[in-house]
This record gives sequence, C-alpha cells and structure tokens, in this order.
Amino acid sequence: MSETLNLLKQLIERPSITPNDAGCQTILIDRLKSVGFQCEHLPFGEVHNFWAWHGHQSPFIIFAGHT
Repeated sequence: MSETLNLLKQLIERPSITPNDAGCQTILIDRLKSVGFQCEHLPFGEVHNFWAWHGHQSPFIIFAGHT
C-alpha cells in the first residue's frame, strides 16, 4: 500500500468527532514534522487545531481542514 493510502486509512479508521480528534492531529503533525515542517498548536476553547509551515519565504500554501 502506498504511503498516501496508508495515511488515509489511518485517518479514516479514527472516530474523529469535534472536539475529539481521536489522534488524527498527532498523526498529521508527526508526518509533517518528519518532512521538515514546523507545527504549532492552536487551541480554541475545547477544539484543538494546529498550523504547519515549511521555510520562511513566499510563496505560501495553506491548507485548512477539520477532524
């Protein structure tokens, strides 16, 4: 199975219902850090979010999602 499909399978298997992400963010953060991203947690009340960046120069690409 490809790494992409394996990641998708791991995320789909988790019952992530806001505000409990069931570990999805940990999986994504670990994956992003392993390829050089920096990650920062962004708590909003009971909901935990994060943002990730790679480098410090433009152009920037930003993805937004939820778990």
